[in-house]
Amino acid sequence: MRIAAIVLSIISIHTFAQGVVVKNGTIHVGNGQVIEGAILVTEKDKIQFVGLEKDAKIDISGKQTIDAQQGHVYPGLISMYTSIGLTEIDYVRASNDFFEIGSLNAHIRAGIAYNVDSDILPTVLSNGILVAQATPRGGLVAGTSAAMYLNGWTFEEAQIKTDEGLHINWPLFYAEALATDAAKADFATNRTKEILKLKTFFTEAKAYHLGTKTPKNLRFEGVKGVFDSTQSVYIVANKAKEILEVIAFVKEMAFGKPIIVGANEALAVAAELHDQHIPVVLYRVHNTPPTPESDVDYAYTLPAKLMKAGVKFALSYYGDMEAAHSRNLPFIAGTAAAYGLSKEEALAAITSIPATLLGIADKLGTLQAGKQASFIISKGDILDMKTSKVTIAYIKGEKMDINDKQKALNQKYLAKYKLN
Repeated sequence: MRIAAIVLSIISIHTFAQGVVVKNGTIHVGNGQVIEGAILVTEKDKIQFVGLEKDAKIDISGKQTIDAQQGHVYPGLISMYTSIGLTEIDYVRASNDFFEIGSLNAHIRAGIAYNVDSDILPTVLSNGILVAQATPRGGLVAGTSAAMYLNGWTFEEAQIKTDEGLHINWPLFYAEALATDAAKADFATNRTKEILKLKTFFTEAKAYHLGTKTPKNLRFEGVKGVFDSTQSVYIVANKAKEILEVIAFVKEMAFGKPIIVGANEALAVAAELHDQHIPVVLYRVHNTPPTPESDVDYAYTLPAKLMKAGVKFALSYYGDMEAAHSRNLPFIAGTAAAYGLSKEEALAAITSIPATLLGIADKLGTLQAGKQASFIISKGDILDMKTSKVTIAYIKGEKMDINDKQKALNQKYLAKYKLN
């Protein structure tokens, strides 16, 4: 048995080194380009060639051939603003590690809390999502997020880019549940204080970095990147008034790379977002209208309308049990495609655009020579829940096991009741 294991290990290493050739599929590059009948060639952990075989000026002999069987080849999907890897069972507090006590937690790092042994990761990976932006929540300043693969023995192996962005929760404009005028007045007063608290924190942080940095302040150290544009600043804001306040705030603080998360009423301020070149990460498209006056399909059509207005956006899956339900990310992109986007535009919103926002577009997001060999093959359209079926997934040139606990339980009970 030991000899057999060694032989299999040698074969595996040899296959990895030689790379693979994917044939007989439609390749969706992720930037809008679609190539029928093309091949994808990998060498070690990199993509070596993408295009028609007659145009390949490389030797593909000796490489393992993968038959896509007339299916579709896509870049690995990227789930933004998610608690994947940071939560296991939503209603068991001990299994949730995305929320910390306190309101100014700039020093909290989600990447080191990422649980590579989570049972949720394989269930999400098996639907084509290969990368997650593990994101902290809670307080005014929640901490820093990290771009992580959905595989690896340790969080260090899983990480692509740690501390890639700082997350801020902009104070809500109003609380709809408040019934009395006094309660609403108190809420408004507290909100003003929270905004002032945010401005004071970042003003002091900027002074700290311009000064001697003594004594050392871990919270201020955690925000250095937002001033020199080495870190993005993600600010959760949904209502139009909140978004306008955020735009003024990032200009006042001179943040180099602001991104607005949520942005339910972004359409009302699309001109301002476009003029300031501020992209947004939209909450899940399968959502209710933001106001009673909004069209019933408001959330479905928002991506297409923002694109028409020239606002760059990515799609995320945010909400109840989002870690487990994030596997539905391609299907919310499919809904956006059904309501105005082209399929390739919708695909870009969960591949190339997230990669750009995360600062990992040199490695991931599109199927192009020189990028990492992280891709998926689906029998049908990945955006269509009726035809999508991921059959093969590769991360950095390594073939992934796309089985998971839920599939195993399904087979177990099908066998028990003789249904298969």
